[in-house]
Amino acid sequence: MPYNIRKDASEGESSMKGLIIFTRKEKLDAVKQVLHDRTPGGMAVSDVLGCGRQKADPNITGIPLVPGIEVEIGLMHKVRIDAVVRDEDAEPLIDAICDVAATGKFGDGKIFVYDVVDAVRIRTRERGEAAL
Repeated sequence: MPYNIRKDASEGESSMKGLIIFTRKEKLDAVKQVLHDRTPGGMAVSDVLGCGRQKADPNITGIPLVPGIEVEIGLMHKVRIDAVVRDEDAEPLIDAICDVAATGKFGDGKIFVYDVVDAVRIRTRERGEAAL
């Protein structure tokens, strides 16, 4: 059965944005509250390991890649939050997340923003923003 992606009425422009938010674990509750207060949709939260400019503690980051040999990779524990929001909510939401998640130090995280072509609520088959 072929899958048809619904095009937005505005000539292929997305009316939804996807946000991938990486932040400190201790900032999770504050970011969750911002998303809950400002968006009709939900979110998915994952514990992740990652690296960037922040330096990891070498005592906790040794990951055995070859049995018996440990190689320091320098991965930090972070939280990943995935959310899809209405296009007009994206910028104010990004500002609010930065306000609550910023400490001013390396390791505060990043937000990746992308266009979402469509969304489908499985139970009702509602599409687009109605599915959020």
